[in-house]
Amino acid sequence: MKTKPELRWADGEIERYCVVCGRRGLQNQIALVEVNNQPPMRIARCRNCSSVLLDDPDPPVENIDYWNDYVEWIAGIEAIASFLTLVESAPGSRFLDVGCGFGFGLDLAQKTKGWEVLGVDPSIGARIGAQDLGVEIRIGQLGNNLVLDSTFDVILASEVLEHVLSPSDFLASVRSLLAHDGILVITTPNAKTVDPANLDVDVTMALAAGDHKFLVDAEQLEILLRKAGFEFIEIDTTGIGLIATATLTAVGQQKSLLGLGFKNIQVDEYLRDRGNSAPKGSGLAVGMWARLVQSEVSAGKIDEARQDMVRLADALENRYQIDLTRLDTIREMEDPPSVLVSVCYLAGFICFVHEKNLPRAAEYFNLSLNIEIVNETKNNKAGIHPSKLFVIQSLGHLALALAPTKPKGAKRALKRLDRLVAAKECPAEVAKDFRDRALAITPPHGPTYTRLRSGMRKIYIKSKHKKSK
Repeated sequence: MKTKPELRWADGEIERYCVVCGRRGLQNQIALVEVNNQPPMRIARCRNCSSVLLDDPDPPVENIDYWNDYVEWIAGIEAIASFLTLVESAPGSRFLDVGCGFGFGLDLAQKTKGWEVLGVDPSIGARIGAQDLGVEIRIGQLGNNLVLDSTFDVILASEVLEHVLSPSDFLASVRSLLAHDGILVITTPNAKTVDPANLDVDVTMALAAGDHKFLVDAEQLEILLRKAGFEFIEIDTTGIGLIATATLTAVGQQKSLLGLGFKNIQVDEYLRDRGNSAPKGSGLAVGMWARLVQSEVSAGKIDEARQDMVRLADALENRYQIDLTRLDTIREMEDPPSVLVSVCYLAGFICFVHEKNLPRAAEYFNLSLNIEIVNETKNNKAGIHPSKLFVIQSLGHLALALAPTKPKGAKRALKRLDRLVAAKECPAEVAKDFRDRALAITPPHGPTYTRLRSGMRKIYIKSKHKKSK
């Protein structure tokens, strides 16, 4: 049974070679990460360049279940689209996506930018994506068993650097494929995320112990890029990661829009087109409609979300024979698809906001939480999964749905949120906001109201004390 990674901060020293700066010998041990009840993996920080160094990654294992989840909900299509907006390049530009995975970046570049696209990736997901999306992907690893005989105007290497054996060799290979006035967009987790001051869930996501080999900070990323021959470099932070553009010439640098700020963008039109064209009963159809409903809910477009939820329900019924209106049958499923964690939350939110059907909304939120409990047993080894975000939102909105009529149930939901705060898996201010809102709609003067208010004050005091430090 797979379990989420357990992080423990530690000290001491261990022998470790730094693939970033080349330092050999003893390094500072900073943490231990236990994954799937295996002996803990040791995390070190280089005494010379401060890069984070991990145990050698496990041999890659092709997992079709992971790729099903990736297509249906893990892949951050909006983020991928945002990376492409950092570049100003004309239609017809040659685009290479190194480590393209399923190929969503290629599909977006082809459909929204009009670029000529090529991907490189060794995974089974790339084979499936090439067929399902109709994009060209070369199966293999750049600079290893794969040679390309052309140059490219735009190269994307998103979340690839941290996996390679030699970052210098990898970037040199990328540079050799870049046109003289071309531009590289690269993203990678930020080594500075690995800090006790940050949420444990963010640290474990950045580390991805068992998958990643090392992490760099912005300074070391710039050094690596300059050593590879890039002259013009811009680097920004986004969430737990770094994003950079790098070029060989000033002409190439004029294509970079990173200086204007990195922003997530909406890709609703792309999602709708892909949802309509995807084969019935496919994971692609489920994934496109689920992401579109999520985007519409996030933007407050509840009427549109209700309409597209019907299409999502049809896609789920065609693929899994699931009737979203029959919650009892979903509860009885022994192996529910992972995407139901998000779908049930979204269905509950629509019931909560639009239909004002609080009991029904609470049922959906509870179902989302129960499916996540089942889902944790088949989570990927690094614990990288978007489900925690939906757990937080489902718990908070469950409290809001129950507070007017079942305040004790609301209290239990908020206590679970408090435990996530204590485990550094949920920001204290998020839990406090839900508690404030639940308190505002809880019938006054009862014992539960008093306890909610007391709990709210405790969270407020802890949060204020933490900020004062």
